[in-house]
Amino acid sequence: MPIVSILIGGIAAYALGVVWYMVLSGPWMKAAKLTREDIGGGSGSGMSTSMVLTYGLTLVMWMVTSFVLQVHLLPMAVAAGSNPFQAVVGMWLAFALLSTLLSTLYGMRGKNLIWIDAGYVLGGALLITAAFVFVDS
Repeated sequence: MPIVSILIGGIAAYALGVVWYMVLSGPWMKAAKLTREDIGGGSGSGMSTSMVLTYGLTLVMWMVTSFVLQVHLLPMAVAAGSNPFQAVVGMWLAFALLSTLLSTLYGMRGKNLIWIDAGYVLGGALLITAAFVFVDS
């Protein structure tokens, strides 16, 4: 099992989110229709317990995603003669973009949220794929 590339991929995807949402925090909050106070980031307050849980679960889920992609899905794509990066983009189009689009539209959130959140998922999945291709080879 490619433990090193799984860890690198999961951590890289999580780290991308840290940078992604720091840069896009203003547009994200506007599209999500939230304020800093809504997410526990008001002035003078520390990080709330719910945000610590959110960040922890995000890291765990990126590790799970890295494991599933690298142990199950990407090896099948390579065995079928597919480019793993193209396979991940196809999976993203079929599952992540659809899910994000539906939850954003039906949740009455700003449409920019689709591209902010789905773009992060695509970037994270591509980083995991890069770990699979370049670290495990």
